[in-house]
Amino acid sequence: DFKGLKAFTTVIVTALEYIPQEDQFFEENMAIVELNLSDNPLIHNDNGPEDLGRLVIIDSWKLKFLILRNVGLTTRAAKLWKPYLSKNKWLEFIDVANNDLKDKGVPAIMKPLKGQEFCNRFDFSNNNLTGQVCYFLAIVLAKNQRISELRIGQNKIDEKGLTDLHQGLLRNKSLSVLDMSKCGLGASGGRLIIKWLESYNSLKELNLSGCNLGSSWGAAFVKILTSGTSALCAVDLERNGLGAKATKGILDAVKQHSIVRDLNIAENEIDKKGAAVLGECVGSRAIPLRRLIVRDCGISKSSSSFIGQKVAENISIKFLDFSGNEIKDVDGARAWAESIRTNQSIEELRLNRCGLIADGIELIMRAVAANTSIKKLYLDGNIKIGRAIWAPLQEVFAQNTTLEYISLRNIGVDVPIMTQFFSDPALRSRGLRLMDLLSNPLISRSPEAQDALKRASFSVLF
Repeated sequence: DFKGLKAFTTVIVTALEYIPQEDQFFEENMAIVELNLSDNPLIHNDNGPEDLGRLVIIDSWKLKFLILRNVGLTTRAAKLWKPYLSKNKWLEFIDVANNDLKDKGVPAIMKPLKGQEFCNRFDFSNNNLTGQVCYFLAIVLAKNQRISELRIGQNKIDEKGLTDLHQGLLRNKSLSVLDMSKCGLGASGGRLIIKWLESYNSLKELNLSGCNLGSSWGAAFVKILTSGTSALCAVDLERNGLGAKATKGILDAVKQHSIVRDLNIAENEIDKKGAAVLGECVGSRAIPLRRLIVRDCGISKSSSSFIGQKVAENISIKFLDFSGNEIKDVDGARAWAESIRTNQSIEELRLNRCGLIADGIELIMRAVAANTSIKKLYLDGNIKIGRAIWAPLQEVFAQNTTLEYISLRNIGVDVPIMTQFFSDPALRSRGLRLMDLLSNPLISRSPEAQDALKRASFSVLF
């Protein structure tokens, strides 16, 4: 809290201002490049900004990345912070998402940094901003040709604000990351983004998730991707109503132009034709996808099996979220299981709400036992696996040394079988650190089950 911040600041400043004598050993590596104090109620009164400011101007830290998400930062606090920001020499990235800066808080942070060479990345997401701040941001974008990252997602920006921002984007030649997710862009705002992208080919990361852009926008965006000049390597278009034709076009573009490494098209329709292209993308070693999210895309059971088979051929994907698509029966689970057994690239796999059944989960978990790359596995919402998962999970514990986290929320846990599983005195996991069993309400009704979970050799949430 704010009192802890003051004590923390005093200790750090005192330590870093200390000058050792020649005969004293002093650790030279005192530089702290990144400071993350997120989710602490730091700004309680006027002292909060001052204490934070003292941290910012410690020259010996060479502080480059300052992350203060959800700390209670307000417009007033940001204004009190101004004299400290103007003295900083090293900052490159300021992340103050999830605060309450409002429109005037953004200039209060950015103006003191005018002329500074390094500070060129900003995250103002979810700060109760409106379109009024866009005029100021447009000026910054037009005049500052070093700014490389701007995140203003989850703020309500009106059409006038979007028009102002568009003028600034047109004059900027340095931006590589833009996040305007959940800003209410709609069709009109989407058209402005397309016009900008048609003339600007240096953007590498674009996040427009939850903007209700529609199928016409999707078709126009496909042309951007297939133009051959786009530098986009990370694209997030989750929940935009793009339509099956546009999502297939995007996947075709990814297949033909293998620069995209991070793709999120969750909650947009993928039909059978689109799923066929998706499978080709997943199975191609020439496409360097690292992160793929196709959650809740309505992919059919037969198409899911095809995509599951192609996972075996992939050597690049580290994060795969296939949640909310049908796998269901044994044949579909077998296709995924065979791929999980052999795939050595995926580190996080999400198969939440895929309709897995008892025989299917047995196949998948035995494949996980043989897998050597998956560190995190999510199986939430598969309500028919709560009885059958425990026997093959013993094989996972006995063989797998890689899996660190498994999430089994809302799987319809069979409490007696689970209790028996955890009551085995010989039960040991070779790698697992945390199991998440939240949202299985029957556990809370069984003191015996809770006692068994508490005796586990790893942490269990329930």
